[in-house]
Amino acid sequence: FVKDVMELSPDFRGYGQQDAQEFLKLLLTYLETRLAAVPPSQPARLRNLVQDQFRGSYAYCTTCLACSRTSQVHVSFYDLDLKVQGLGRLEECLADFFSKETLQGDNQYACAACDAKRDAERGIQLLQVPRVLNLQLMRFVFDVKSGSRKKVSQQVSFPHVLDLAPYVARPP
Repeated sequence: FVKDVMELSPDFRGYGQQDAQEFLKLLLTYLETRLAAVPPSQPARLRNLVQDQFRGSYAYCTTCLACSRTSQVHVSFYDLDLKVQGLGRLEECLADFFSKETLQGDNQYACAACDAKRDAERGIQLLQVPRVLNLQLMRFVFDVKSGSRKKVSQQVSFPHVLDLAPYVARPP
């Protein structure tokens, strides 16, 4: 198996340490490519195995605070990148990822309905949760003072059961 992986990418040759998430992305991409070549006479579930197991989707939802119009941009994902700095529990990391932000000042939203820049709220809502949810804990941050990346050694506790219901979009 290791020899086969080394053949996939030069980054995994030799004895250097590699990021587990990068390895998983490479492996899933490789599997997707190989399975896409499965003849159409074979079951579709075989060709779509990686997507069916690992791909989810979410929407960036932006609501204009002047006219209340909401726009959505849909995104497919294979993992969620979670900030850990200053957070001690996985539930806090998820709450941070899905938290709403206010777009104002130089960062105002270009509302199509108002035909003007307006203050707005933006957040993320899960549309489809994958069967296998990969969470990437962002262990590095950019240190402005030193101009380099700094490792975050924050310990993060995981619950026995993960409830994503608060983050899943409700049907209209």
